[in-house]
Amino acid sequence: MADRVTLKNIIVALVVMGAVFVAADLFGLRYDKVEVAEMPGFYAVVSFLTVCGTILLARVLRPIFARREDYYGKVDQTEEEEVSEDV
Repeated sequence: MADRVTLKNIIVALVVMGAVFVAADLFGLRYDKVEVAEMPGFYAVVSFLTVCGTILLARVLRPIFARREDYYGKVDQTEEEEVSEDV
């Protein structure tokens, strides 16, 4: 039950912060040096494209840096059960 309350609080906090940032973007004064940056929503579009690029880059780099599933050695079945009981 506490996890749902915590999750709800996090979601509410993110929505409130998003609303504050949108209001600041719409009503705040801007002193941009590039004209395209004065377009409403410019920074949101650039941020979205940056996140998409990061995800695509991660998909490309994962096969290069990924380790095998048994990299740290084989795990005995009894060890797995002990770990799952502790959690």
